[in-house]
Amino acid sequence: MMEQSDITLNPAAIDTTTVSPQVTAANAQLKQLGAQTQPWWEVGVQRYRDMRRNGEGVWPKPIILDGTPAQVPSRDSGRTIPIRIMRPDAEVKIKSVIMYIHGGGWVLMAEDLYDSLLKQIANGTDSLVVSVGYRLAPENPWPAGSNDCNDVADWLVDNAVKEYGASLQFIGGDVNNPTPFSFSSPLTSPSPPAAT
Repeated sequence: MMEQSDITLNPAAIDTTTVSPQVTAANAQLKQLGAQTQPWWEVGVQRYRDMRRNGEGVWPKPIILDGTPAQVPSRDSGRTIPIRIMRPDAEVKIKSVIMYIHGGGWVLMAEDLYDSLLKQIANGTDSLVVSVGYRLAPENPWPAGSNDCNDVADWLVDNAVKEYGASLQFIGGDVNNPTPFSFSSPLTSPSPPAAT
């Protein structure tokens, strides 16, 4: 018998046929705003990252909240992967751990630029949300970022209950492209060292 989760999603809430005219109009406005910003490949990758972090251009400056930075071991000797932990505001029993992979095409954004969204997820699900600070291209070519996400997922499978009191239940984010993952089985892979 398959175990049922105590965290549920209403499928109607994500059915594209239920999108209201207001949301459709807001999405059209966002698309129009995005078209007013010079593309990152014209500005230069680091300059564009700085612009987004500083709220330059049409996008507002991100709100950085009280997330907890930590490090998870990498498959690469002597290297760790930054993560950012967002907890619910209320003192509640954590129901699950959610791993969040930020968007940006493996080139832009960072683990701390989604704090408002991650706090909403944490508060709305009584979950601990772990945002992955994966390596970005072009400085770190493919599959560096994906490997970092795999390593964090593997570490969470092995360590989330011990470290956070709940298991990894969900992996998501706003990665728009199909993301290849090959999470190792905790039964067949050696466990990475403990987080620092």
